[in-house]
Amino acid sequence: MGTKAIQVLDTATWRTMPGNQGSLNIEGAEIDDTIFGQSYRSSFPGIRQWNIAAQAYYKGVAGYKATLKMKGTPTALTDHPISPVTGKTCRITDVSKSVWDRSTALTFKDGGVAIPAANIVSINYLFGEVTFTAGTTFTAGGTALTVTGSYLPMAQVCKFNNMTLTMQTDTIDKTDSCEANINGGYRVYDPGLRTVRIELSGFYDASQGWQDKIGTGQEYVLELSADGLATGSKARGFFQLLSGGLSGNVGALEEQTLNFGHSVPVDVDPVFAWQHGVTSTLPLAMKKVLDSFIAQTLIQARYLPDGLAGWSGSGVVTDASMTVGLEQLPQFNFTCQGSGALAPITLP
Repeated sequence: MGTKAIQVLDTATWRTMPGNQGSLNIEGAEIDDTIFGQSYRSSFPGIRQWNIAAQAYYKGVAGYKATLKMKGTPTALTDHPISPVTGKTCRITDVSKSVWDRSTALTFKDGGVAIPAANIVSINYLFGEVTFTAGTTFTAGGTALTVTGSYLPMAQVCKFNNMTLTMQTDTIDKTDSCEANINGGYRVYDPGLRTVRIELSGFYDASQGWQDKIGTGQEYVLELSADGLATGSKARGFFQLLSGGLSGNVGALEEQTLNFGHSVPVDVDPVFAWQHGVTSTLPLAMKKVLDSFIAQTLIQARYLPDGLAGWSGSGVVTDASMTVGLEQLPQFNFTCQGSGALAPITLP
C-alpha cells in the first residue's frame, strides 16, 4: 500500500504537490430519457468533465516571514549594470532597483554606447529585464551593459497580518462533436481570462490614509513574497485599490480590510508575474503550477489515491491562489480543470 499523492508533470518528472488534502471529481451531464409508458423518471449519462484539486503548503516558511511591498517615489537610475540571464534577455544586477518606472524613458548602453531602440524586443518593468533582438551582439560578453532611467523603490507595507493573492482562470469550452467522440466523451477547455486580486486584513492606522485612497484611480505596484527573501519567490503586478472597510469593538484595535484589483496598463507586458530567485525554496510542483498559470498553458496532473494507481490527464489551472497568515504556513489552492480524457494509470 502506497501513500496518496497528487502530482503535476514538470518536463519529464512528476512533482508531488506539498499538501495533505485533495480531490478528484468526475461529473457526467444528465440526459433525461424518460419515455411514454414509464412511471419513473429515467436518466442517461452524457458528456463528462473532471477536475483535480489540492492544497499545497510552502513548507519550511512561517507565515510571519511574508512581506507585502508597495512602490515608492520614482528615483533616478544612471548607468546601472545589467547582465544577461538567458539568451538575449538581461536583468538589472541590483534587485532593489528591479521595478522600473515606465513613465520615464529607459536607455540601454553597451560599453557606454546607446543600443538602438530597434534592437529592443520587450521590457519587463516589473522585474527589471530587457530582451534584445537575436542579432544584437554584446561586447565583453555583456559585462559592459547598463540601463539609465528611473526605478520605483519598494517599501514594506505594515499593519496587515493576513494576505490573500487570488489567481484564477476562466475556461473556454471548445468541445465539438469530433473531439468528444475521439476522447471518449469529455469536454475540452482552453484557458480564458485571468483574475488577480490581493486582499489584506489587519489593524487600522490613521496615518496611512488608506480610506481616502479608495477608488481614486491611483496605480500601485504591489509585491507579495511568502518567504520574505530578496532573492526568493515573489509576485508583482499593477493594481488599483477598489474597496476597503473598518470594523471593531469598543476597547479593541480597529480592524481594516483592503481589496486591490488587478489593473492592466496599455502596451505593457507583463502586467503580473512571478519570479523565483536563487534562494527560493518554493516546491517545484507549485513553481510548475504558477508557470502554467502565467503562460496560460495546459498542465498535466495525476491523482493517485494509494500512490500506486489512479488517473491522469491535462487541464487548465483555474486556481493557484495563495493565502498567508501569521499563524500558518503559506498555503496555495490548486485546481486543474480537465481538458479532454481522464485516463486510468498504474505506476510501474
